Amino acid sequence: MAISRGGFRLLLEEHKRRPFGGNLLQLGRNTIYLVKDELYGWANQHGVVLKNVPVTFSNLEECRGFGYVDDITLFSAFGFDSVHSCDISSSESPTFTLDLNQPVPRELWGKYDTVIDSGTIEHIFDLKTVLQNMHTLLKPGGRAIFISVPVSNYVDHGYHMFSPQLLYDYYTINRYSIASSYVIFFKRDFLKDPWMIYNYLPGMLDKYSYGNMPDDMMVSQWLCVEKTDQAACNVIPQQGCSRTGNPPPEFVPYLQL
Repeated sequence: MAISRGGFRLLLEEHKRRPFGGNLLQLGRNTIYLVKDELYGWANQHGVVLKNVPVTFSNLEECRGFGYVDDITLFSAFGFDSVHSCDISSSESPTFTLDLNQPVPRELWGKYDTVIDSGTIEHIFDLKTVLQNMHTLLKPGGRAIFISVPVSNYVDHGYHMFSPQLLYDYYTINRYSIASSYVIFFKRDFLKDPWMIYNYLPGMLDKYSYGNMPDDMMVSQWLCVEKTDQAACNVIPQQGCSRTGNPPPEFVPYLQL
């Protein structure tokens, strides 16, 4: 679980759209690959004012040596009142030790304004349960943000690689609001290589259904959804249920970070 330049800058764009606040839960405690100057420098480039907060450094020794801040610093700067994390392992000192293959404890239901996944769900066997858990954890109006869902060239990184339409179909049929949806192309060194970001709607990647995906690129998905008053978590999607019937817009670059 990690947040580097590209993921952070997309979070800045989401913060511009709707400022963060309240309670945050991370699925897995994030390693942050950013120093303090990058936090505030890129925020300035994006027209975002972050809070001036005390800096604490990464809980990982190899990252502290580079001056990387920790997850508490990053998300407190965004304005969250509490920054929690959960993990099946206690090795990185998460707030809660949880197996997301199982329903989350009742005392956590409806507690969070934002739930962020930046590299966890692909490692969880029971995808249906983890998505239901995310729904249960969120307050009405809360946001689920998937920062880097593996789409292509992640062989044996986790149990799953995802067609982007899976999450898009699931959240559409369960009456969530789609706030932003991208696919991201980048090379192996995600700390240095630029992210090529494309708006995504189901149907845009049809030409890649039987090959033609660039074989030297890793591809991931960003999706931000909001829990409406009508939102559910138990409606099973059928593939393509979020398609409108109209041809999707051309699949062209949206942003480079």
